[in-house]
Amino acid sequence: MPRAAGLGAMSTPIIVNGAGKALKISLTDKWMKKPFRTSVVGPFVTTCNKNKGTDLAADRVTACNVDGVDLDLADLDAPAESLLKTQPHLVVLAFGEETPGDAVARVLAAADEFATLGLPVAAAETAAVRKAYKRVSLQVHPDKNADPKAEDAFKKVFNAMKLLVDPAQQRGCLRKARGGDGAGGGDDLPDEFKWWAGKSSVHEMEQAFRNLEEYLDAKGAFGERVDDNLWVEPRDAADCVFVDARDVMAYVTSRIPGALSMPGHTMAELQALTRHHPVIRKLGNENHKRVAVYSDNGSMMSRCVHVARALRAALPDPERVRRLRGGLNGWKRLGLDVQGDERAQFAGRAAAPDRLT
Repeated sequence: MPRAAGLGAMSTPIIVNGAGKALKISLTDKWMKKPFRTSVVGPFVTTCNKNKGTDLAADRVTACNVDGVDLDLADLDAPAESLLKTQPHLVVLAFGEETPGDAVARVLAAADEFATLGLPVAAAETAAVRKAYKRVSLQVHPDKNADPKAEDAFKKVFNAMKLLVDPAQQRGCLRKARGGDGAGGGDDLPDEFKWWAGKSSVHEMEQAFRNLEEYLDAKGAFGERVDDNLWVEPRDAADCVFVDARDVMAYVTSRIPGALSMPGHTMAELQALTRHHPVIRKLGNENHKRVAVYSDNGSMMSRCVHVARALRAALPDPERVRRLRGGLNGWKRLGLDVQGDERAQFAGRAAAPDRLT
């Protein structure tokens, strides 16, 4: 990679401007011999997207000026040393903006889950998957994108994220993307279990999800469920400390008042938590209270399963930790107090008020 500014006497400093952002990079002799698109444009785009919250793409460069000279876009494939001729080196890039329709079309045309989230076809860490999901989902969310196919694109993005955050499912997606059989990716399931497909209501999506749950349970996918009895009914949970196992964005949108946020990913990640985690520390200070962990619907495949088990392993009195029967949607359907959106939600979609019951 190009060096940071000021490192090494043999590096060439360059100021790059684009999309209202400026970045100083330095190229070693080795990188000066690489294509300009690789050595200058690529690092600028990557750094801006990571550190400055932009959404730039190297293939959306519409104009480039180097040291006062306008280049043809084909010149970007020439070695950097052939374009950087004067001092100081100043590069100005212009990027074409992606329209809402372009974003939806790009997602719907994606050939696999990795392309859907804009990730390389390679093993990806959970954090990288969730970061990519957040970026792409904001581009196509029906609340922010008026394109008539935005909802279909959002469902595709959500499904890609759900598959790629699970290590076993991700391996299946990786095999499929590389031309393998893709076992475990979900395409071999009967249609009635594909809760992410079609124009379903929240109620219908939940029902399909539960059908899938029963189908997998019958195949022994969940093993021996020794903690199935550790539930608390919504109306009996007034004395509980609530823990929200969903994504932070879902927590911000709608939650039980006073709930603590502890997003659940994989068990391996949660088991790495120590007693120094702020949620675990707070629960330890309130050891006389029961804990009610919830997700949207409280099923065997919900994140609250992992979070509840991780908390039971971390706290001295594991039976304090319960799961909220029916999840947050069940809480809402009973008309109990909610901070934020009061509608039932599933897969990032909210139900109309008349679908709550």
